[in-house]
Order: sequence, then C-alpha cells, then structure tokens
Amino acid sequence: MKRGVYTSSMSVHFRARDYYPDEDAVPLDSPSVYGLTKGLGEQVCAYFSRWFEMTIIGLRISGPRRRDDYLEQRRNPQRASDGSYVYPLDEEDLAKAYLRAIDVVAGAAAGFQPLFIVGDETQKEHNLAKAADVIGWRPEQQSPRRVIAHPGTTAEGNLRWGANVSHKSAEQCRLLPQKRTLGHDGAQSRFAALSGLQLPQLH
Repeated sequence: MKRGVYTSSMSVHFRARDYYPDEDAVPLDSPSVYGLTKGLGEQVCAYFSRWFEMTIIGLRISGPRRRDDYLEQRRNPQRASDGSYVYPLDEEDLAKAYLRAIDVVAGAAAGFQPLFIVGDETQKEHNLAKAADVIGWRPEQQSPRRVIAHPGTTAEGNLRWGANVSHKSAEQCRLLPQKRTLGHDGAQSRFAALSGLQLPQLH
C-alpha cells in the first residue's frame, strides 16, 4: 500500500491554546496518552512517507458529532475549566473531509500532510487554510435554519433520521428535491476500495 488517509486528532496538541496558526507550527505537545499515541501515529506516517515514498494525509479531527448532537452543542457551547473549547464537527463535514482526502492522495506526490479538520467555520481559533488548499475543504455552518434539526419535525426529517413515517408522509417527501448526503459509511467504502483498510467507527 502506497497511499492512505490517517485518522489523527486535534488532541495531538495541548488544547488550552487561544489560536492554532498552522499545522506545522503548533507542536505535538498533548498531555494526554490519547493525544500522545495519535502524535506517534503521525510520526510513523511521516517516516514511511519520507523513506518509502508513501502519500498520506492526516486528518486532525476535533469533536465529530452526529447532526442532532452537533446542533445541540452549537446551541449550548461550553468551555472546559482551562478555557478550551472543542468545536463540534458535523458528520457531513467529516465525511466530505475523508472523501476529498482520498481523492487527493490518489494522485498526489509522496509525502505526509497533516490537516486541521475542525468545525470552526469562522476560523476564530483555527487557521484552516491548509485544509482548503490541499483538499479543498472548509466546514459549513449547519444550523436549525438550514437543516432539519430534530427527527419528527417534518416528513423529510422523519425520513432522514430513520423514524417511522406514514405512507402519505413518505409520498409527500418523494416530491421534495433530493440532496446527496455524505455519511461515514460512504467514506468507509471509498477508503476501503482504495486502501484495503477500514475507517474506525464513530461513536
């Protein structure tokens, strides 16, 4: 295998920072064992990219959430005691990051590129320019005004969230414009097809 996408984490960094200016400038200084192991994984990726000409993109993911949990956390943001805040990342934005990274590594030159994948769409605390430049990714602000926030609110919402709906509601929903929603399962299948590996399950 010569190409791949590594699931890293923003936990490779000490999280009580005011700003993350650049993936290569912020040290891998996590005080947690989890962050330490993710950082070691990045070093392994860099090693194989350098000595064995592998092409790897590392996604430093922060706060992956399903849509309902994402919206709830956006409505009620809470900072930790040290002042840090884990920006929630919507599941669709996460899937898009994986799919675009997979597309890029398929044709990119050898090397390891870590990228911030954070739901900070205003870039208040994270500079996401490298993710935009390398894989064309930016988080989209999801809100109750733009998406179905809760299951059961409309027929479309019931279908999207897998709830039981009446036959009439389902028929009405089929008349609505269909949107292609990228889910984690779709990213898994695309990644497995290219690499022979499986992405981890999100919890």
